[in-house]
Amino acid sequence: MSLVSEILIQLSDATAAMNLVTTPKQHALLSAEERKAVLLQLRMSVEVLAKLAEAVLLIAAKECAAAVETEETKVDLEWAEKPFKKRPGFE
Repeated sequence: MSLVSEILIQLSDATAAMNLVTTPKQHALLSAEERKAVLLQLRMSVEVLAKLAEAVLLIAAKECAAAVETEETKVDLEWAEKPFKKRPGFE
C-alpha cells in the first residue's frame, strides 16, 4: 500500500472518530474534558498527516523534476551527437 493511500485511510479514520465523538449520544457520555482531549488528539493526528502529505508531495515533485531533467539531458545529448549540418536550424 502506498504512503498516500495510508494517509487517506488515516484521515478517513480520524473523520469517523470525530463524527462519533460529536454525536449527541457520545456527547452525553463524555465529559467536556474527555471531548476536549479526544478532539485535541484528532487535531494533532490530522496535523501530522498534513505534514506527511506535504513531504510526499515534495518527494513526488523532486522525482518528477529529476525525470524531466534526465529526459531533457538525453535529448540534449542526442542533439549534440548529430553532425553539425544535420542539426535543426543549421541545414
